[in-house]
Amino acid sequence: MPDEAGMSRADRVRVQEMLLRLGYYKGDADGIFGPLTREAIRRFQSAIGAEMTGHLTAEEASRLVSTH
Repeated sequence: MPDEAGMSRADRVRVQEMLLRLGYYKGDADGIFGPLTREAIRRFQSAIGAEMTGHLTAEEASRLVSTH
């Protein structure tokens, strides 16, 4: 999975769907990374011990979407 700059809309939707499934996100999986998505990303980053930037690195995005 690429970092955010390289993500397609489908990648972004997939990220939001995983954040939703894991309980970090409560919005729509629309592919738009607005304030709710940014906060969900920060919660995910906190849970994995990463810096809470609200922006996914390629490694974090890959880790997120490979979580079952």
